Amino acid sequence: MRSPPPKQRIISEWELELLAKEAILNAGRTGLNFKSLRTWKNLATTIDELRRLENELYKLRKHRSPTEDIFLELVRIAHRQFIWQGDPPNPITAIRHFKIFDEPRISKICEKHIGLSVRKNYLCGLMLWGLYLERPAVSASFNLNLKKISRAEFDKFLKFTCSDIDTLKSLLESEQCYDENFVYAYNSLRQFPLIKMPYHGEDAIVCPLPTLLFWRITGGLYYEMRHDPRFAIPFGHSFQSYIGEVLKRVCLSNEISIISEMEYGSRKHRKQSVDWIVSDAQSALLIECKAKRLTWNAKVASEGAASLHEDIDKLAESVVQVYKSIRDYQADKYPDYPFQFARKIYPVVVTTENWHLFGGLMPNRLRDAVEQKLKNENIPTGCLSDMPYSIWAAEELEAGMQLLNSMGIQRFMDGKLTDPEMNTWEWHAYISNISNKRTPRNLFTDEFQSIFKDIN
Repeated sequence: MRSPPPKQRIISEWELELLAKEAILNAGRTGLNFKSLRTWKNLATTIDELRRLENELYKLRKHRSPTEDIFLELVRIAHRQFIWQGDPPNPITAIRHFKIFDEPRISKICEKHIGLSVRKNYLCGLMLWGLYLERPAVSASFNLNLKKISRAEFDKFLKFTCSDIDTLKSLLESEQCYDENFVYAYNSLRQFPLIKMPYHGEDAIVCPLPTLLFWRITGGLYYEMRHDPRFAIPFGHSFQSYIGEVLKRVCLSNEISIISEMEYGSRKHRKQSVDWIVSDAQSALLIECKAKRLTWNAKVASEGAASLHEDIDKLAESVVQVYKSIRDYQADKYPDYPFQFARKIYPVVVTTENWHLFGGLMPNRLRDAVEQKLKNENIPTGCLSDMPYSIWAAEELEAGMQLLNSMGIQRFMDGKLTDPEMNTWEWHAYISNISNKRTPRNLFTDEFQSIFKDIN
């Protein structure tokens, strides 16, 4: 009689990231006389030991109030895990970041900081990413097969994404935390997903986790340029333009109109409306685009409550900015969008990345901050009930608009905002539920394919 098959166990991607870091820090160079992680038993045992270590270290945490402790941990867990589940390498994510960053002023800043334009960074990165899906390493002197990328330019790309193993090990040692931040501390594999090291006796460039390479060449560009004083304004404008392009590509119904930002007010006191208005006969979305991202400490640090509250306060300012603009709309100050009393208004703030506003801590802290700022602006807080705001990540807007185009604004929005259960869900969960988990279509397929035209 055949023995039953072994029980299947799951190792999550975020645990593989931790394992890769620990392997660099602690594994032998040659593999001789060591247990190989190619064996399932050894791999599973190692992961279990890391889990046990995490649990033991977490017992050393600083004690806060039970409620704050639980909700802060939910924030940390979400931002550690959800990115692996919700932002895997895919064409939609790739082209979104490309279109936002591939703006002439931003590309010049990119050239200053990494030595390559945004397009050349993508060419190098996506070509290598494709190779690493099939193998863990390539020769350090492998033949570059790109029409418009010289070897010198490719070396600049490696400087941006690659480190020798000794340097990387030193970085990881300096970042290591043997406390409640053990699994949450910043990991320089995010900055250097490629490693120069011996592989089967040859000098090679190894990629432990191809997803980290994908993140580095897409959203990771932001972290290379964010401190440049020339970056914020063109980045914000480019993000706003991208959202507008999404709206125009999706909202094709004759009943829906798209209105861009407009100026109004006196000559001495000119104002800007919200960035975009999506309108039909009965209702409208008033959309403000904000490129602000959560800081690392706000996402994962156990002592990050202060950083989290600071970032949420900035998001609250964006929400209140929409309500201030709505006040002007209701005073009929929008020159190209006359006020209609019966029109239902939905304030929306769209961010470049998902803030994961769920649970108790973040949504409640945001609402408290919004209420206080509304009072400071002499805006009645009853508007929060009459016109509840929404925070969308860019990917949620892309997917949600595809449904809104067919459902209509009010049906789509009220399906979440007025439902007692769905009102507490994240938008991507609501969108996935009502779309029967269908994958949203790529709105920029042609642009995505154009990136590869320079690859032989």
